[in-house]
Amino acid sequence: MTTSASTPMSWVMPYGQLAWVQQLSPQVARKFFNTPNSFVVGGSAIPGLNATVLPLFTSLHDYHNAGSSMTGANFPWVCFDIENWAKSVEIEKRHVKLALYAFADLAHARGQKLVAAPSRDIIYAKAADVPWQWPETIDAGYLRIGIPLACNDADVFLCQSQGDTPNPATFASLIQQADQQTAPNQTFWAELSTNNVTGAQMKAAYDAAMTSGAIIQGWWVAIPAQSQAQVAVDFFNML
Repeated sequence: MTTSASTPMSWVMPYGQLAWVQQLSPQVARKFFNTPNSFVVGGSAIPGLNATVLPLFTSLHDYHNAGSSMTGANFPWVCFDIENWAKSVEIEKRHVKLALYAFADLAHARGQKLVAAPSRDIIYAKAADVPWQWPETIDAGYLRIGIPLACNDADVFLCQSQGDTPNPATFASLIQQADQQTAPNQTFWAELSTNNVTGAQMKAAYDAAMTSGAIIQGWWVAIPAQSQAQVAVDFFNML
């Protein structure tokens, strides 16, 4: 299980998406992201916001070859977002647990803290060490295979739960079960999306997860399209 809920909540958003929020509501952006406890995903900070920069890599190969600047002295944090997509290396997708272990070892050797954020769809990778079994759901496969458990060496585990945002009960169940696989004293983050929902629906998923028994210390809010940025602003205004 994860650590005490007394830690201030972290908020996470990619650079471009946070810029959309800032444009619509500078007040919301300042309230949630003008703090080093929150994170802007990318290589540089958002002007006017004191959020911590979080470089993101989709493969261990790219991280290994990132160059001398990719150290804790320059970037205290790094994120590993391996998914079943072309941006991630095939051999890493097949051996995802080994890739997660190796990324954590290298990040810590470089003096960086790691956010491990494997997508649930990684279970569909071809020739995977532990393959998905029909007809199980993506959530069931993700939990059975032990993807959250494989992230135990990371400082933060991010559950890419965003696809379940429209269904609060399913969302909360995934969060609660994923949290059970986290390491002692490991920080747990979850993810919400603005896709095909309203701000109120996002808030319902958030409330369900926060009362699920999981200790959630951070939230990644994904905005797939700029036209959905107001949905995120509406959600933040409900908190």
